[in-house]
Amino acid sequence: MRTLTIHLDFGAINESEYGSQPGSMGASPFPFEVLGEHGQLLAEGVADSSRPMRVQLHDITGEQKIFVRLAVPNGRLVSRPATPSSPAEASVQFSADDLPGETWAKWALARSAPSKAAPKPLARLGSVWFRLWSHDGVHWLQSKQLPRSNSMSGSAARQVDFDLPEATQHLIQFGGTHVPWSFVALPPGRSRMFFTANPEPTSGSLPVKVVLTRFQPEAETLLEFMARDSMRAADSVSKWGPIATQLLHDKFEDPISAIIGAYFLLRIGRWKQTELQWFDNIYRRFAWSSDAALIRCAVSGRHGLSKPGDANRFLQQLRDCFARGVPLFEEGHRVLLEVHSIVASLSSEDDVTGSLQAQLVAACESLSSARVWAGSSFAFRGAHPDAPQAQPTKGPAPDDLSAAEEHWSADSLPELQAEVRLEYIEAFNPSTLIDRAPGRTGRPKRLKRRDVVYLKDL
Repeated sequence: MRTLTIHLDFGAINESEYGSQPGSMGASPFPFEVLGEHGQLLAEGVADSSRPMRVQLHDITGEQKIFVRLAVPNGRLVSRPATPSSPAEASVQFSADDLPGETWAKWALARSAPSKAAPKPLARLGSVWFRLWSHDGVHWLQSKQLPRSNSMSGSAARQVDFDLPEATQHLIQFGGTHVPWSFVALPPGRSRMFFTANPEPTSGSLPVKVVLTRFQPEAETLLEFMARDSMRAADSVSKWGPIATQLLHDKFEDPISAIIGAYFLLRIGRWKQTELQWFDNIYRRFAWSSDAALIRCAVSGRHGLSKPGDANRFLQQLRDCFARGVPLFEEGHRVLLEVHSIVASLSSEDDVTGSLQAQLVAACESLSSARVWAGSSFAFRGAHPDAPQAQPTKGPAPDDLSAAEEHWSADSLPELQAEVRLEYIEAFNPSTLIDRAPGRTGRPKRLKRRDVVYLKDL
């Protein structure tokens, strides 16, 4: 038998994330595999960045070579040979020095997909603007200012902290000369955003990368692996102590982490072994959360809609998802695709149900067509949160809602006359179709010009 000690010299990652958060402590879980010299799996588990991990390897002699492969949340696999110190002892060390870039950015680099291309200066993006939207329970409202602090900057990246109201949905919108108008969901409470150029953008991604943290590395590590379809790593993390006891049980001290845990149960198939009351609790207790309603809707769909009233409850839960805003996480896009296929196949029992069904189908398709990749965060293109765009629009921030409407209409509905475009927008955007009172007509209320913050000033 040999004892293997795994050291994670990731103090720079922890310090970059928690150094400015008094009293905060965190330990990021990293799944690992121990492999023999012929590639055979000898052991696997999760290493803690705050302390060494000791693994007992049976039937391994002192002469046999062993390797450790560590899974980083950004999707990278790092392998190291173990160094024997005696016939019965060996060790291996991983370091945050393997992650390039500024020390203050290490936390984000551990979560942002690595690129073979060299980082690009942010100046090449041109004039990039930002503004904040918040949901009041009925409408998206543009904020007069973007509350921020603790900014850090370099030639290739910016980092800024936010302190936003709890139990409220938020979106940060940005755009510019070379950056499509886009929204990324911001979590309530304290959070940190890392913003950098994407040297290898694709049709489904943006020319920038946005990485967010709520200073909850356990839940966020699980989320990052899910976003990259690394489900073996995610499953290992889910069985790690803090997550297994806090995220996946009836503990709701941290609503966002509970929602991440619920998404994991859906993804991995463990929702079948989970009491339905657990999902009901999330849905009812977090009445501000679009994710909570969407998760409950997906569970209803998976249980089946054969009993009287099942279909109406399913539609109501999906309606609540849109009425509350938009999901926080990329996983929400996946689940929306799932529930869209169900709602589109339902048979309408009456005109009222059929109308709601058509509206919800349109709302799902609208967000799906505007989807963009922003890591584990929910993101979509658009000029206004209620008007997702399939086609990108670039340039300065629109002055008001009428400008946003015109861009959206011109890009998406060129064949419609101007008078019809406005009616289409009111009929098919997720907020107005659900929140507008029956019989109410006319143009949507115009928004006054709000201040924007430019990238150079973050």
